[in-house]
Amino acid sequence: MTLPARTREILIIGPAQNSPSFKDKLSKHLNNSFHDLPGAPFHWDFQGLGHPTQLKSFVTSHEIPLLVVLDPSESTHPPESPEWDAVCSGLRSLDPLACILVLVPATSPTAALGIGWLDRGASGLLNIESPESSTADALRDMLSQPLRVKVPRKLRVNATHHIQLQLASLEQALVAETLNVGLGGIFVRAVPQNIAIGDDVEFVLEFSAQVSGNSGPENNNPLVNLMNAEEGSSNSTQIADSIRGLGKVVWVRSTAQNGVPEGIGLQFKDVDAAGFKKIQEFVASHRIKAFIPKS
Repeated sequence: MTLPARTREILIIGPAQNSPSFKDKLSKHLNNSFHDLPGAPFHWDFQGLGHPTQLKSFVTSHEIPLLVVLDPSESTHPPESPEWDAVCSGLRSLDPLACILVLVPATSPTAALGIGWLDRGASGLLNIESPESSTADALRDMLSQPLRVKVPRKLRVNATHHIQLQLASLEQALVAETLNVGLGGIFVRAVPQNIAIGDDVEFVLEFSAQVSGNSGPENNNPLVNLMNAEEGSSNSTQIADSIRGLGKVVWVRSTAQNGVPEGIGLQFKDVDAAGFKKIQEFVASHRIKAFIPKS
């Protein structure tokens, strides 16, 4: 017997909400990403708002949907307007795991545009005209947490670059502008030789007991506690002396620009369980909104 498809809500903010063609293309990208995962197939239920200013009234009577798509192409609300900042920060406050995608035109967006949206809280950029195969991995990664889907862990690969930092704490690294943490990645104030967007970087963040500094405030975010409980009690008592993982380079700033330091933006691909718990708690305790911080 074939089970009925599970319904998942998608909220579109901006002109794309009125486009049946866009909704059809987005459905194809999502179906291609999740066709072989538990719970598939899904039925996508689209809701729409014409302007970002309408989000406040929407959330008073609706839960945050699985996916929110922002279309900032309308001239009355350009991408740099405070209305879009309010959308990103508001969604992140209500649901830290919300997946927020920003539509970009077929032409490649500038690096500054991408970095700006990730720093404001967007999970990623989406060119709806790109091949479905090119978006599958990214959509699976970004949507797996709000879907509560256990995505098979990727095999560790031989990274092109390696970064190792010794820190007193994540707080002191932030103050020293050595490192900054976001919901989906990190900023590292380092630019390895010959590094390029798309490269894999293996990173190790070591916390030294010999260096003074607090390991971080206790987490009291029930959503993060729920996620930790779902990972199993064996991880709940672990304290990370280091955070080890693999990240993909999403932007490179080889020199300091406009008052922000040089460095790279890494999107998490794989992080050890105890280290990821530490990151979750840091993000929740500091009410972090950025997906990948620009500095």
